[in-house]
Amino acid sequence: MADEEDETDGRVQSARALRALAFVILAGAMAVVLFSCNSGSVFAGLVSASAGLALGGAAILSGGLIGFVFAIPRTLQQGVPEGGAGESRRESSTWYQANTNLEQISDWLTKIIIGVSLVEIKELPALLQGAAAYARPGLGNTEVAERFAAIIIVYFLLVGFIFAYLWTRLYMVGALRTADTEGLGRRFARVEKKLEELKTREALDVRALSLAQRQLEPNEEEPPIEQASLDDAIAKASNSARATIFRQAENVRRSTWRNPADKPKMERTIPIFRALINADPGYHRDHAQLAYALKDRRNPSLKEASEELSKAIELRGDWEANGYVMYELNRAACMILLEREAGRSGNSPQDIKSAILEDLKVAAQASVLADIIAREEFFKSWLRENDINPERLNP
Repeated sequence: MADEEDETDGRVQSARALRALAFVILAGAMAVVLFSCNSGSVFAGLVSASAGLALGGAAILSGGLIGFVFAIPRTLQQGVPEGGAGESRRESSTWYQANTNLEQISDWLTKIIIGVSLVEIKELPALLQGAAAYARPGLGNTEVAERFAAIIIVYFLLVGFIFAYLWTRLYMVGALRTADTEGLGRRFARVEKKLEELKTREALDVRALSLAQRQLEPNEEEPPIEQASLDDAIAKASNSARATIFRQAENVRRSTWRNPADKPKMERTIPIFRALINADPGYHRDHAQLAYALKDRRNPSLKEASEELSKAIELRGDWEANGYVMYELNRAACMILLEREAGRSGNSPQDIKSAILEDLKVAAQASVLADIIAREEFFKSWLRENDINPERLNP
């Protein structure tokens, strides 16, 4: 408490000193104006006053610059803690310090000025006399004017030095501290905002993952999850969380679609794929996985499955560049099943027959799928019923 009071008293006294120096500068300016009154005419007096005030201003600025350089405060750099826990913290953290270029320049200039002054101290009177002689014509071009010019230079140079020195010591430390504090405050605010966003994102991801897990592994003690709740949770989740949910649902669908006893579990993936599509309609694999589940459910939704596969193929783009020709194979299977549901076998309309044949041709480009088409009776019988030679599928 006593230290704070002493610091406050020191600031008050320094402020008073600055005000006193301001009066000293004003007094010097008035002296210059009074000196110009002896010029003999109003015009000559104005010229003399202007020249004297300009000379005094230049001296103040020069002295002020030197005073500023001498008074620039030093930043106390705090190093990283050494030893123990501090050592491990130093290894795992990046530490930053304030930029002290201005302080280094101030230190160099101070040493240069002092060194040059000490070396050239014998030349200072001659330099001062030369400067006064240079300013003499503007002040009246008399010996008195030359002496008065020397007085102006020394007077305002010293006042400017002391004024700038005190001002820098009094206000610059606080200004630098405020700038550093505000900068740290803004950085901390950004960090806190980012942490808050991460916490919110984490909570949303946890909610989405939890609902997806409950959808895949329902608890009899908890009510069924509504599609709207699942849509909302997955839509608000991050891309990484959605990718995790997609992989979980895809793994469940792949491991359960063949066995009739596992079909109910496979069907629980359908709401998840719908929610994923609702969150990002432009990802072709979501549409494809939904189509597979719709096709293989206990009561197949073949028309919707075919539409979803068409959408997946559209989003996928060129099959030669992007692959995923399994889409065409499954769409062909959906169309064949729809034809059989309609009671048509070997007399399919030409446009449907052509569409199925084109999909089978694309699928046959993959050797694994070509073996399936050649081996499975489902596809072989359709080819026979429509009088299509299997060789037509070869590229």
